[in-house]
Amino acid sequence: FDADEVERVVAVGGAVDPYGYRTTIRLVGMPGGGVGFREERSDEVVPIDHCQVAHENLSQVLRSVSVAPGVELTLRTSAATNGVTARWTRPEDRKRRNEKRRSNAPAGESVSGLPADVHIGDRAFLVEQVDGVNLQVSAPSFFQAGPAGAELLVDAVRRAAPELADADHAVDAYGGVGLFAATVMRSARRVTLIESARSSCFDAKENLKHRAGQGDKSVEIVRSDMGDWKPGDDIDPIDVVVADPARPGLAKPGVAAVMRMDAPVVVLVSCDPVSLARDARLLVDEGYRMESVEVFDLFPQTPHVECVTRFVRN
Repeated sequence: FDADEVERVVAVGGAVDPYGYRTTIRLVGMPGGGVGFREERSDEVVPIDHCQVAHENLSQVLRSVSVAPGVELTLRTSAATNGVTARWTRPEDRKRRNEKRRSNAPAGESVSGLPADVHIGDRAFLVEQVDGVNLQVSAPSFFQAGPAGAELLVDAVRRAAPELADADHAVDAYGGVGLFAATVMRSARRVTLIESARSSCFDAKENLKHRAGQGDKSVEIVRSDMGDWKPGDDIDPIDVVVADPARPGLAKPGVAAVMRMDAPVVVLVSCDPVSLARDARLLVDEGYRMESVEVFDLFPQTPHVECVTRFVRN
């Protein structure tokens, strides 16, 4: 895009606290004891004994936990309830790609030293609060780096798409546990959430059950890859799409899915400026106009930023 155009549409948004903001971390057990983090784009493990960006609840677990060599342990906490979940995979489990991860193995085999109140395994979940809404988040489900960042994104999406306040039909694409469907879309007459992960769909069903009394078509949760989903002939016209893909972005399959929805407003939540640049070019070439980009520092102490971009169909 032309530099002047970028200067016109890009604005600096908010930031989370620089320390103690992250409520999910993934550790790796090291030979001879101790734990570490994997280096970026590498299998090398850097030993640690603390983490300045981890929530204090996780820092407390770090002081006591023991992890067998090669085992990957994911810890998550809720800033609202202080609950903690833990799930892990062993090297032999990761080699069996077609076999379900056996993260419910007894703690003594792979992980020890977890506090007694930690909930273990794929079925473990906790409750986080964002925008005054309680959200169930299962241990395998994706969630933002922390609730403070999620609050900033919800507020940004609400400002980027004021049409959601009285939308007849809104789509939460790559919807996860229903962060946007349960918050900024709560006044929409109908909501369709599209998500590929089983655990996230399970959580979204729980998080959107309050809409059950609003009619049979009030909410629909579709388990599907975005590139494979097509609106049915009987679907109501879509007013707003909010898409929050993983780091690779929409890419061509996701953009094609957005075009099939034919919504006048699209809000794209991106955690990688490079994929955002590509997706923005694809959407503009398909007939959308980029109206605003708000940039957020949700990952202090790292080079990563999050962007919320509003597109309007020409």
